[in-house]
Amino acid sequence: MPKITKIEPQKNPDRRSIFVDGSFCVGCHKNKITNLNLNVGDEVDIDDLKQKLSYAWKDTYKDKWPISEQRQDAIISLVSSWGFELEKVGFGSDTNEYIANHPKEMGTPDLEIKKKLVLLESTGCPSLRGDGLWIRGDKVKHALDNPEKDIWFAHRIDKTNEIRFIKLNYKKQYKPENVSTGYSNESMVVFSINDDEVKSREFFEDYLKNKII
Repeated sequence: MPKITKIEPQKNPDRRSIFVDGSFCVGCHKNKITNLNLNVGDEVDIDDLKQKLSYAWKDTYKDKWPISEQRQDAIISLVSSWGFELEKVGFGSDTNEYIANHPKEMGTPDLEIKKKLVLLESTGCPSLRGDGLWIRGDKVKHALDNPEKDIWFAHRIDKTNEIRFIKLNYKKQYKPENVSTGYSNESMVVFSINDDEVKSREFFEDYLKNKII
């Protein structure tokens, strides 16, 4: 059985290279190694290892998937109540099953608001952590890498059903923080509820109604 023989940092300090039987096997974010408890000396099936690393986030949160789906449904219900139609477009956003056609581009949004060319990523938390709203680093990176797309984040606090909308400032640099979500370590960008990027539901509703295609 092949064994992990070395795990070493890459030029990007958040990423690691995994070597199996002395040869490079795969690169990944350091948090995935921690979350999957991978160590030098572990026996691994190479194909299984690569698949687990690709889907580590789904395995980590599989028990919380119904909550994420409820969160997304609450956001869809709110925006639909304003008279807009939404379509689920994100990769596997409502399933925990293995899907073979995993997209090369990570961080794509979950929802599209039809006829407005607006993409909406649903996210949130059970209750507010101080005044911080957390968004995964890969989601923020995707939005910054695609400024031609109108990408927003919908953040729901499940306990109070408060929903806020976040629009990135493309002239600003965002530095992810390594935080513990209670289930795993994640790379997150943390926004304050008072940041300029954070908008009310009333603001976002007006934005959609006034946007001209």
